[in-house]
Amino acid sequence: MEPLFKEVQRFRQWWILALIAVMIAFALWMLIQQIVLGKPVGNHPVPTGVLWMLIIVIGALVPLFMLSVSLTTTVTNDRVVLRFFPIYRRVVRRVNIESFEACEYHPILEYGGWGIRWGIGRGIAYTVRGKRGVRLILTNGRQLLIGSQKPEELAAALNQPVNHSKLL
Repeated sequence: MEPLFKEVQRFRQWWILALIAVMIAFALWMLIQQIVLGKPVGNHPVPTGVLWMLIIVIGALVPLFMLSVSLTTTVTNDRVVLRFFPIYRRVVRRVNIESFEACEYHPILEYGGWGIRWGIGRGIAYTVRGKRGVRLILTNGRQLLIGSQKPEELAAALNQPVNHSKLL
């Protein structure tokens, strides 16, 4: 079934890329210092095997994980699927959405930043970047904010009527 809306967002803010670069540079420095030059890293150097593990984790695995994280928002005829790859997935049935609106929000003030965040009195937010999104009010009274670079398109897809014949 063709989705009514699909958006993939990634963490690509300059400060995240800078943090990744610093982690890789630190791992390379440890590699050169202790393994290539034979100069112990720190006052109490770790064994070479442990250092290799640190280099692999800090210089490769954590940066690859940070670069692979993405938020995919998909709206279909009957549901909204939020996939925070590779760690989380949430499905909201469209019949459980009471109302929604495209909006601007303050990620740090309202939710404490980006990611999967809880805001006091604001419900859960799924955001990656920016300050625009669509706020959903669910039939159970809970709120949900979906960060989006295309909030008007997301709201338009949610505005499409649910075709109950396709649900059978």
